[in-house]
Amino acid sequence: MENDNDPILEINAMKVIADEFKSLDDGARKRVLRWAAERFGKAVASEVDDELNGENFIDSTNAVDGSFESIADLFAVTEPISDADKALVVGYWFQVVKGEHDFDTQKVNSELKHLGYGVGNITRAFEKLKKQKPQLVIQTRKFGTTKQARKKFKLTAEGEKVVARMIS
Repeated sequence: MENDNDPILEINAMKVIADEFKSLDDGARKRVLRWAAERFGKAVASEVDDELNGENFIDSTNAVDGSFESIADLFAVTEPISDADKALVVGYWFQVVKGEHDFDTQKVNSELKHLGYGVGNITRAFEKLKKQKPQLVIQTRKFGTTKQARKKFKLTAEGEKVVARMIS
């Protein structure tokens, strides 16, 4: 017997999820959903995005257009877990909210330290974002010739979308 299209199995799975989500706060629900999307592949997440057809579930006080009062507010809403996600969110703050063309890694890590979430190796976090397919950031400049030279980055459209999904 093939279970691929059994609606009863799907309904039972949804009931289990709904029952479990009742005891979780909004932040925990976001983390679980983010984990599930990562665990079961980007294809599932993009299918869900397509099916939602642009419906906006973003809190109107913290819209994606950059109406955050502080970087701490943005950080609290997005709840980034990995070093790369933390760097991406702070990059979003500088580029989208503050309107800067690009930003350097030291500035990003300084903000993270002020928030209490300093990254041990900010360059490695940005390299991870840069190597991802599609790229979430691109390098715009490098000051100096050494490996430790300061670098400037810019979020790609896809990088902005990732943070926008984190906000929603």
